[in-house]
Amino acid sequence: MRNLFSLVLVSAFVFGVAGEVDAQERHYTVGIYGNSGVSMGPGQDGPVILQSPIAGEVGVRTWTDLDPEIVTYMGLRLEVADATAVGLIPRIEYNRAAGATWFYVRPFAGLPFFFSPFSLAGLEAGLSLDFRMGDFSIVLSMMADVYFWGSDLPKDSTLFMFNGSLGFELEL
Repeated sequence: MRNLFSLVLVSAFVFGVAGEVDAQERHYTVGIYGNSGVSMGPGQDGPVILQSPIAGEVGVRTWTDLDPEIVTYMGLRLEVADATAVGLIPRIEYNRAAGATWFYVRPFAGLPFFFSPFSLAGLEAGLSLDFRMGDFSIVLSMMADVYFWGSDLPKDSTLFMFNGSLGFELEL
């Protein structure tokens, strides 16, 4: 009797009674964004508050069917104000519909790293509001950055940025 039960259990698993496994499909969006805001850091006579450099960014987001709420992102950011700077912005996002299939809320965390012409690294956290129209999205974001390492920082200091962003994304 025990052998018969084992045979039925193994047969059910082998012949698919336990369920099918579908191949996961990977999805991508490409986006272009512009951002700026305020920066706070140390000055000769105390803290200084300035406009953050105006920046443009291009990025790619990707996720799978099996876990569509967890999204990875890689962006290339180009600061174009006073001095040009180039950096990479890897981040992870939590993608969640906010009651409707056209409006998504996306909290995120990242590790921005500027590498040219100076180095600057830190942490980034924020929230994006994604308004979808088919495969096209308008994205508004608010983000806070803290930079604590790099050749562009005075010794033993930290730079804080609070920026807003407007962008457009297209799902491929």
